[in-house]
Amino acid sequence: MMKQVLLGMVLMAGLAGAEEYRADWNDLNRYPQAEWISEAKFGLYWHWNYNSIAGFNGWYGRNMYNGPDGYVFKYHKEKHGNPAEFGYKDFAPLFTAEKFSAKQWVEDAERIGAKFIVGMAVHHDGFDLYDSSYTPWNSVDKPPHIDVIGELAKEARKKGFKFGATSHLAWNWTYFSSFMYPDKYDAKEAPELYNIHDPEKGPSEAWVKEWYARTTELIDKYELDFLWFDFGTKDKGFSDQYTAKLTAHYYNKSVEWGKTVALATKIGFENRKSQVHGVEHGKFGYIRYPQWMSDSTLNKGWFYMGAEEDPKQITGEFWLYQLIDIVSKNGTLLLNIGPQADGSWKEEWKQELFRMGDWLKLNGEAVYGTKPWHRYGEGPTHDGDAEHYNLGRNLTKDDVRFTRKENVLYAIVCGWRNEPIHIRSLGKNELPDLGINSITMLGSGERIKWDLKDDALRISFPEKPPCEYAYVFKIEGKGLFPERAPEYLPVHVEPPKEKVAALRISLPGHKQQLSIAEVVAVGRSNWAKINRVPEAEITMSSCETDPMLAADLNMNGHPNMHSVARSETETDPWMLVTLPEPMNILDLEVLGGMENWDAFSKNGKIEALDADGKVIHTWRVKACLEVQKAATDYLGLSG
Repeated sequence: MMKQVLLGMVLMAGLAGAEEYRADWNDLNRYPQAEWISEAKFGLYWHWNYNSIAGFNGWYGRNMYNGPDGYVFKYHKEKHGNPAEFGYKDFAPLFTAEKFSAKQWVEDAERIGAKFIVGMAVHHDGFDLYDSSYTPWNSVDKPPHIDVIGELAKEARKKGFKFGATSHLAWNWTYFSSFMYPDKYDAKEAPELYNIHDPEKGPSEAWVKEWYARTTELIDKYELDFLWFDFGTKDKGFSDQYTAKLTAHYYNKSVEWGKTVALATKIGFENRKSQVHGVEHGKFGYIRYPQWMSDSTLNKGWFYMGAEEDPKQITGEFWLYQLIDIVSKNGTLLLNIGPQADGSWKEEWKQELFRMGDWLKLNGEAVYGTKPWHRYGEGPTHDGDAEHYNLGRNLTKDDVRFTRKENVLYAIVCGWRNEPIHIRSLGKNELPDLGINSITMLGSGERIKWDLKDDALRISFPEKPPCEYAYVFKIEGKGLFPERAPEYLPVHVEPPKEKVAALRISLPGHKQQLSIAEVVAVGRSNWAKINRVPEAEITMSSCETDPMLAADLNMNGHPNMHSVARSETETDPWMLVTLPEPMNILDLEVLGGMENWDAFSKNGKIEALDADGKVIHTWRVKACLEVQKAATDYLGLSG
């Protein structure tokens, strides 16, 4: 605890002594990442507004106007009448929230095990759930006549939680656009709500100025510890003049308040070093530095969906396994719940999530305040590719995930076993200097039997399980913390501004073997950021294994994982990744295989080619890794 207090004092001293932050992305990268969100690991928030009344579609307010053939339009017409007579605005008097209790929401979040609280301040529909000065369409001036954000902030801070808000407002200019035809129905009766724009022309400058004013008011009024932006701010009109200016405003306010805040984005601003990168309902497949966040939802459609919910997803088991996997990769889970229109959560949801909370109450030391080990885990399940809507599967009793805290390693086995678990990552072959002093299972008083061999650490389970779902072995000894393993060290490069048609990865030299675990080249498909490499054609100078293993979304570079594309041993081996079409790449990473990492890290080369095959940019792997090493700190301890 004293270490955390001292770290906080150091950060505050650094903030207090900082020059005022300018609306310039390079300058904004000076801001320190908020250590508290990495320590917390788990937050909770809620999607709740007029869409919750309908309880049928996550974008009901938009899709109800997509008629006459749209299924939401048909549902609305049958349930409520023609949108010309009963439009989205007419849900206002029905949003009475008679069972809403900010105190109960926060208490339930605490019972589930969340460590920070977030409120949805405004969704794409533009209805503010706080005391807004800029629109009459807010939860104070309209029913339920409650400052939802204010109430949540008050109750959260009573319990010592950090408090934040999400804003989805930036896309409001096209949510009720003329493309969806609300102006043919009732939009003229509530112009402040529908905010109709021509999508082809983009948001007007007046609207972007209003977005800025409404967002800075939200920041200032509630002194937010955390602010998360949904997509929209990359659309034309949202220039650096406004996004960088808003970021500078927030950071400078935090200096005034004397606290470090966290800014998270899904399709981000340009201050990548200081913000928290968000993945919507998805996660990374490897340990990612700096810290990142999975913004995911219990509900199928984010808002309450009634009979449309997916029961397989609404289980404490599923979300606990997601949390364990995310934390092992240096991530934080922000989990959304969609309450019913009256402000209550379904009781069966609570009971499932309370089971997750029971596990965290017993085993939380292996989650909260931890750092990643040099590998995130081992076993058959290696899900996640940093893409939206790709959370992956439940983990199994053969899957192990690792976390660490100071001189302790936690090995989390994701299921009960009547037979021992053999952990290859803890064998003497992997960790030659390993010497184990003790192994215990959290929550169990039974003596744990174990045997350290060259190929694996063999651990037997006790007679009785202390909990359900997952079981944590607490391991102490020497030689537990080597340098970060190469299969989880992606070579991250700043992509060129020109369109890229192909990537050439090579290893110059005589008697070389090129080993590539994964190539990640993120482009855009509509609004989503998508790794386009799985659609690419991949060839190699020679093939010991299938070249497409570099696009199988399994980023583990260990040779035993059978997911590494390898050439034969030859002179100047190469891999060519021909993308499905020339594109602007947003992110580019290459993960080398473990067995030939030393040569690749020293002499490897990555080239970007245009449509004519001309090299437009070249990166040396060694130089890239030197930059990364300077920008990240493993926080490892010597054995």
